[in-house]
Amino acid sequence: MSVLVALAAGGMYSNNDEDGAQVAYKILGNGTLAVLVKPVGGELTILREFSPAGYAWVEGKRFLGDVDRLAGSDGIVLFG
Repeated sequence: MSVLVALAAGGMYSNNDEDGAQVAYKILGNGTLAVLVKPVGGELTILREFSPAGYAWVEGKRFLGDVDRLAGSDGIVLFG
């Protein structure tokens, strides 16, 4: 499954499952959108975050678990 995000400023962000990795999204309590990745044999991490003003909509696999203690993999944040 992939995650597709429409950016508020125009354009799209997408991330597809590659090499067996699993990609999903989670909208946090404050409206921030977190894109998560779990590589085969690896740990679940936050791949990218978008502020509430930074994205218009998202589609793909939704993660239902808790992400409060996850580490980020590259620290990219997009503000609207």
